[in-house]
Amino acid sequence: MTMHRDTNVPPEAFLSYLLHFHGTRDYFECHEILEDHWKSEDIKNPLWSGLIQLAVSQYHHRRGNFRGAVRLLEKAIVKLPADDPQLQELGVDGPQLHTLLNTLQTRAANQQLYKSVILPLSPSLQKACQVACDEQGLLFGQQSDLTNDSLINRHIERHLSDKRL
Repeated sequence: MTMHRDTNVPPEAFLSYLLHFHGTRDYFECHEILEDHWKSEDIKNPLWSGLIQLAVSQYHHRRGNFRGAVRLLEKAIVKLPADDPQLQELGVDGPQLHTLLNTLQTRAANQQLYKSVILPLSPSLQKACQVACDEQGLLFGQQSDLTNDSLINRHIERHLSDKRL
């Protein structure tokens, strides 16, 4: 997404996170993108680690690691409180996100099958994400391709490529 940075525009890393969260459903990449951003800040903002934990929880849930998904969602719920003004500044509806996090936690705890979700974004942020997805040839909000082994087991692929270095 090519947007200029001002007080009303979220960081490019967050916009890229949203593109992958809603377009490619590559939660591993979401983690990588926001972790780099989080580490680059002088003060480690729990907002970013909470969003990272949300993405990684979806990665685990999709792989059937319900226990891992629940643990990460528990942490994300604490780091992403419904009344966090930073969420609103980013264009995320905090109360709706908090409800979604609790729903995802319940689904994982009950070992229900993974289902892709859309984060509660402001209309303008959602539109920006849809445009960015269109530009990349992606469908915003599409369901994960559960037959794509590379997407489902990305951590294994990454681990193997690290060993080759």
